Amino acid sequence: LKSNRVGTVVNIRTPGDDDEAERKETEARGMRYVAIEVTPQNLSKEGIDGFIKLIRDGADKGIFVYDRDGSLAAPIWYLYLRWGEFLDDDAAQLRARSLGLQNNRDGAQREMWLAVQKLLSENSR
Repeated sequence: LKSNRVGTVVNIRTPGDDDEAERKETEARGMRYVAIEVTPQNLSKEGIDGFIKLIRDGADKGIFVYDRDGSLAAPIWYLYLRWGEFLDDDAAQLRARSLGLQNNRDGAQREMWLAVQKLLSENSR
């Protein structure tokens, strides 16, 4: 990541996930580490606005965003595309699919997608 000019590594994770090793490895290589804790229950407009600001502020320094299995990062990217880049649903879904969005899956991914849809309906811009 460092050789590809990434300055900030963002780990989107569930509360309580142990990220100490990832933090140490990232910081030891001179990059900034940011952990964002999210669940379908705590997904909020304020949280997404913070993510949008993080991406915009760090765009020139390079940002790498990841999660454990794609069930969190891809829906957050979808919301970024909707609210941060003002894309409509179809365009945002298309771009977010390349980032791992699978809104037709069951389990945690489905729960997160339903939370995204609820957040959008409560905060239409």
